[in-house]
Amino acid sequence: MTYGLRVKDTSGNVCVITPDVKNIISSGTVKAPLVLRPDSTYGVNIELPGTTVHALADIGVLVTVREYTPSSYQTASVSGLKVGELAFARWLYDGGIYFTRNVSTGVMTSFAEAIYHDTFYNFHPIAFWDKLGETTFNRVRLFAGVVYYIYDASTSSYKEVYNLGIITYIDYVVYLKNM
Repeated sequence: MTYGLRVKDTSGNVCVITPDVKNIISSGTVKAPLVLRPDSTYGVNIELPGTTVHALADIGVLVTVREYTPSSYQTASVSGLKVGELAFARWLYDGGIYFTRNVSTGVMTSFAEAIYHDTFYNFHPIAFWDKLGETTFNRVRLFAGVVYYIYDASTSSYKEVYNLGIITYIDYVVYLKNM
């Protein structure tokens, strides 16, 4: 094959990865919503063609965040640290609007941050096809938000929480393999 992604290891072995794209049915840039849907899920719907439902194996989705407004967080010095320990901690922005997400259903639940208690250790914009627990589809739901990986002090557990209102635009391609 003359096209695709060439992957080469240190021994010189080469593999060409080619997508199984048959029909691009929708692509472009969409504005991300600012609010949850009435069923407490989130995202932009891209309708699939026709009236029949399509199996998961027949659909391909590429989605990425195009533009977002970086969110605020608070950094504070911590005294009494040993040599080599980080000299600051980061907390979620007091007054921010955060949600947890049920992975199997896509339902978003509000999360009340505890300022100076819920430490985050990483955050970044994220976009994906939210399957909402389904296996057949007549539409594709594009999800985009900024995910914060935090330690929730009230439950002594690590969580992913999302800030949804700061993603501006999403780029996407939806294609069908067996159309």
